[in-house]
Amino acid sequence: MREFATSENPDMARAEQELSGMEAQLAAMDVDTDHATGDLIAPKGKVTQTGLEFARAVPEEKFHEAMYELLTRQYEVARVDEARQGSIVQVVDPAIPPDRPGSHYRLWIFLAGLVFALPLALATAWIVELVSIALGLRRRLGSWTAVLEQGWIGEAP
Repeated sequence: MREFATSENPDMARAEQELSGMEAQLAAMDVDTDHATGDLIAPKGKVTQTGLEFARAVPEEKFHEAMYELLTRQYEVARVDEARQGSIVQVVDPAIPPDRPGSHYRLWIFLAGLVFALPLALATAWIVELVSIALGLRRRLGSWTAVLEQGWIGEAP
């Protein structure tokens, strides 16, 4: 980049900053590791710990590999069995279109339900309201006989 750009170029300045940052990181890594006792990737003090972690991970990896192989074999056997069996679904009676189109009974059923359900709902609401009034009077008057007397005669005891 120095061949075609000057030091005032913003891209050149940014590249030089990145380079100096990377050199600082490399120097920090060099300080952490001792070249006399090992290399940059695995110094001698950490080789035993790394080897121990590797030794623990190998059997687990072998187990997972064996499980994968076993499941792959079972999957292949299942695919072969499925292909051998053929179709399990059997059509007993094929569907045929109706001879005449459907009727408008749905509208009549809806209207009949509306005509019968509306009075029933009103009667239910009226009964629930009467029961709640009677229970309120019972709490206020103390007995059902007093409630009945007030309801029929109109007198409060």
